[in-house]
This record gives sequence, C-alpha cells and structure tokens, in this order.
Amino acid sequence: MATLDLSKRPSQRFFEVGNGKATPEIASTGDFYTAWARSGRSSRRPKCKLFAHTTLSKTMNEGWQNDDHLILFTEDESAKAMIAYDFDRFIPGYALVGLKGWDEFIVIGPSGGLHVVPTVPLDASRAVSYVLPQPISLQADSHFTKKIKWYLKPLVLGGSSTDDTNIAWISHAQHAEVVRWWNEQYRQAQGH
Repeated sequence: MATLDLSKRPSQRFFEVGNGKATPEIASTGDFYTAWARSGRSSRRPKCKLFAHTTLSKTMNEGWQNDDHLILFTEDESAKAMIAYDFDRFIPGYALVGLKGWDEFIVIGPSGGLHVVPTVPLDASRAVSYVLPQPISLQADSHFTKKIKWYLKPLVLGGSSTDDTNIAWISHAQHAEVVRWWNEQYRQAQGH
C-alpha cells in the first residue's frame, strides 16, 4: 500500500502518493471526495484509497454528525491552521484535517492513516485511529458556528468538564493561541 508523501505542502498531500505523482479518479461523496490514487505506470487497479476535502468548498464545513460536532477544514485552511497551531513543532509529520468535538484534532499521520489526537497535549503518542463517518452529512448549528468550546484549564491539567466557569466559547484564532500556549506549558511540566 502506498503512503502519503508528507514532504509536500498540505494541498498536495491529499493527491500525491509515495514517490510518484498520483492520478486521482474522483467520485463525489457528500462533502468529501473519495480519491483512488494510482501511480502513472500502474494498471487500472487502485493502489490506495484516500479521503480529501472537496476543493469546491471555499470555507470550512462544521456541524453535527450524529453526536459529534465536526469542523472540517478546506485544504487552504488546513495549511494555515497547521502554521497557527505550530504542528511542525508539536506534532511533526501530521496533516490537519479538522476538529472532532472541539477537544481533538482529526489528522493524517505520517503513514497516511486518519487519527484523532487531543488538542492538549498535542502529542503523536496519543494519536488513535479514526474513521470519518460516511457519508458526511453535517447538520449546521448556528449556536456553534465559528466558535470552539474551550476548557480554560484543560482537563489533562486538572480542569473540570462540569464546572461552567471553566468553559469559554472562543474564535478559531483564539483557539490556536491557547492550544499553543497550553501545549508549551504541558511540555515544560513534562521536562521537554
């Protein structure tokens, strides 16, 4: 099975496989494309299946998928968010897809698999395999649009999920700032 080439910029990662260029055969599936990546000299059989966010969407998709609130970034938003969250420093080799339930990032790992990892601590050792529900059918909720639920003191550092004074609704830019700050605090506490 081919793996994603993570040396490419995020917008290329979705459609290039291994050392060769992939020729995606795209079939629309809700808000996502299912891309069958093939190398240029292979037979018509696909080498691997990749999920990539639709390039037709200009802004992130967010809403409820069953009991989970998902925020799914476009390719451009993913590239900008990876810089804002300092992915190269905290979780190198991973590509950001979105957020699950405000507390977890949805990421593509170095081997090409989809995972969730806590926003704090943002640590590759805490990545867990994840499968996006198919088909994606996000139900928008105006109460949460462009907002992220944040625990002022993260749960991993002793914060409470039931204390209303520990909860704030913040913007995406504020989220990137506090995620970076708390991950730095966590690293210092761990002696890194």
